Amino acid sequence: MKVLLISASPINKTTSIGNTFLNIMPQEFELASIYTRAGVPDNRIKKAFTISEKRLMRFKKGVLVEKRYNEGVNGSSDGLETFARKHRFSVFFLLRELLWSVFGLKNKGIDEFVREFEPDIIFTVSTNQIHLNRIIEYVTEVSKKPLAVYAWDNNYFDNPYEKSFLKKKLHKKEKLYMRRVINKAEKVFVISEKQKVDYDSEFGIDSAVLTKYESFDKTFEYRASSGVLKFVYTGNLGVGRWQTVAKLVSALCKINADGIKAQLDIYSSTPLTEEMKNSLAVKGTSEFKGSVSAEEVVAIQHSADVLVHAESFDKRDAHQVKYSFSTKIVDYLRRCKPILAIGPENIASVEYFAKNDSALVACSEKQLESCAELLVNNESLREEYARKAYDCGKRNHDEHAVKSKFVNCLKEV
Repeated sequence: MKVLLISASPINKTTSIGNTFLNIMPQEFELASIYTRAGVPDNRIKKAFTISEKRLMRFKKGVLVEKRYNEGVNGSSDGLETFARKHRFSVFFLLRELLWSVFGLKNKGIDEFVREFEPDIIFTVSTNQIHLNRIIEYVTEVSKKPLAVYAWDNNYFDNPYEKSFLKKKLHKKEKLYMRRVINKAEKVFVISEKQKVDYDSEFGIDSAVLTKYESFDKTFEYRASSGVLKFVYTGNLGVGRWQTVAKLVSALCKINADGIKAQLDIYSSTPLTEEMKNSLAVKGTSEFKGSVSAEEVVAIQHSADVLVHAESFDKRDAHQVKYSFSTKIVDYLRRCKPILAIGPENIASVEYFAKNDSALVACSEKQLESCAELLVNNESLREEYARKAYDCGKRNHDEHAVKSKFVNCLKEV
């Protein structure tokens, strides 16, 4: 099957969308990609076409991408993009849409790329980026092929905690384009049961729950810790997650008051402000390590004593990640490590850990301090929850069962 992927980020293992798409797409599928940000795709992507905003600002059209991430080329963002991601001012998003409306849509490059690849299906993420939705509509029209959409963020429903008039106006426009794309889709996939209930009701569809899957064929093996206990966080620190991780840093500082018993290493490609850096990096207790390759992330997770999952307690941020089921959750479950999950109990990922008893779950600062102390002082508890995590992954995310169901869905489309 030939699948054309459409996304903002390039499809490689350093991006959340890339990690997910490369995981769920079987090796026998032939993949092509259209994307709009800086960077290069994974070598599994046979053909790639990019229309980056940096090129648009130089009055240049989209181009074929010959280089691949695995060939030693990094996938980093340009400076302006990094600044916009760090500060998230609404005016940046408005200017971006204006730029795309004037220079970016409907060009011969896209037409030729789509017709040369001849996809069997278009596969994309449900996005609130207006220009990307217009590209998705255009490619679907040009290709005359069925569209499948994967929704995993709560970026459609209105946020009752949003106070910005400008953001509310922009979101109203975003929803129009999101609905248009979902209505055009032959199949919609969602990330959690919680999201399925809401999306099926809102759009009158029968969506399918799809998460990342892995092989759980190996025998469970637990490695007892020795010396200072190493907590590890890997992943996105945006949408208020950094503040939750900072709460863990504070809890560990209390535990370390009479001697270093635990340390937290934080790995993330999220651009940080000085305030964020100062909150996350406390000498003797925590260190911000920055971004590392996908291969290094695997080794880092294996070397940890405790893996950390975090979601925001801020009501506005929590609403945005209401359906969240991070790509790293399945990775964590597979590592044979105890997991500490921190966040509000009504967020899908935290709810999942609690329902499956596959992590120590902290839904308040008091619970966080208690869970952290238990993990530091109780070796048998760590082993117990390492096994519970692995068994949960094997039960719910085994490659053979999930992949077969996904492929059958696409064949029906």
